[in-house]
Parts: sequence; structure tokens; C-alpha cells
Amino acid sequence: MRFYAPIAKIDADERMVWGYASTEAEDDQGEIVTRAALAAALADYMKFANIREMHRMSAVGVAEEATVDERGLFVGARIVDPAAWEKVREGVYKGFSIGGKVKSRDPADRRVITALALSEISLVDRPANPEAVFDCWKSDGGEATAEADDRTMTCLHEVIGRLDACLKALNEIELAKAFVGEILPRLDALAKRVDEIAATPLPPLTAGRGLSAIAKRDDGAAASASPDEVVAALARMSEEERTLALIKAAHATPIRPPMR
Repeated sequence: MRFYAPIAKIDADERMVWGYASTEAEDDQGEIVTRAALAAALADYMKFANIREMHRMSAVGVAEEATVDERGLFVGARIVDPAAWEKVREGVYKGFSIGGKVKSRDPADRRVITALALSEISLVDRPANPEAVFDCWKSDGGEATAEADDRTMTCLHEVIGRLDACLKALNEIELAKAFVGEILPRLDALAKRVDEIAATPLPPLTAGRGLSAIAKRDDGAAASASPDEVVAALARMSEEERTLALIKAAHATPIRPPMR
């Protein structure tokens, strides 16, 4: 017969651990030990007060305190074995477990144990009694507490840093989307305006001033003026005429990148 329960307190300096070894909660085997049964068995147990680990035969400590209160059997144990104590500190052992022999059961409900011989209490990694688990904490100033706090803060800062980077990236994406949404209509309007300008006929005065080559090129005819003549003709034009002529010429003969 074995019943399990959690650790409630740890004193790192004294290597003491406290917790309920058994309560009247139903364990994972569906059985219950009454407080009366625990109280009756406690005196015999305290003659030796042995604390084992995982119900093995070797002892790792001694129960220095034990009492049955309104909840169950509460134990304070000193752990002298270094390896067992390290497992308690690191949370490997999470609770107490009682071991012994059932002496009687409730005739009306065979799941209820009314008397037992309590032969040992063990540190265990997986309590069966849901109330027999250690609520582990370290004494003030203990190394384990400081190390745990440092690890927690480091992890927290790392998470905050990653969240901040994600928020900045999302903000940059939103700004880029807003810029694209604003610039695209402008580019579209500019392209339409260029098409309108390209479709506008050249003023007669412009052709008469020596840009007949541009006018012919716009009509699909071969250019007859030399580059120097075109430059000279452009220089004689007004700024508005020159802009219109160049736009029409570029639209008629677009520059295409070389094929690779």
C-alpha cells in the first residue's frame, strides 16, 4: 500500500522539506486513508522516522516533525543524502509518499482504509494523491532562487526583445503599404498625362523652326535632319515647345534595354 502527497516548503540552508505525506483525498488507485488511521499509525512510525526515496530500502533522511491535522499527515523531513537533496532542489522529487500495510477497511466502502501499519515515507517524483505534491520554494537568498530568477528575467527580456522587433517590422510594413497606396495613383495619373501629351499634335511653328525630323518620326517617316540640326532646332524653341517635342519623340521611339 502506497499513498502520495506534495511538498509545501523547503529550507535550503537546513536541508529541510515539509509537506503532506497523506490526506483523505482519493489517490489515483481510488483509495482513501482516513486521518484516524494515520494518527493511530504515527507513533510507531516515529520510532524510526525513516525517509526514503522512491520506496527503496536505503534511507536518505529522517522525519523530524510529524503531525495529523484537519487535513492529513504533515511531515517535516531533513534530507542528508546529497543526491536526493539535489533532486528535491531541482524539482525532480515533487512530493511525499507513504508506504505500509493495510490492516483494515471500511466494510461499507472497501476503498476507505481505516487502519494501517506505516512503515516508511518516501520522496517521490510522481505523487498519486493529488494533495501530496510539493509546492516547492527556496529559502530567502537561496542560490536556487537567484538562479531561477535570473533565468526567468533573461527569458522575459528575450521575449520582450523579439516582440519589440516584430512590432517594428509590422509598423514598417504598414508604412510601406501606405506609401505604395499613395504613390501608385500618382504614377498612374502621370502615365495617363504622358499619353495625352504624346497624342497632342506639334504646333506648326515648332515644325517650321527646324524640327521636321521629329515631326516626320512621329508620323513614322525616316528622319532627315542630322543630330546637330535637331539640337540647334531645340535650342531655338521655347521651354514649353521643347518639352512637348521631346515627349512626343520619346513616346514615338522608346528606348528598350538590350536583349541578353
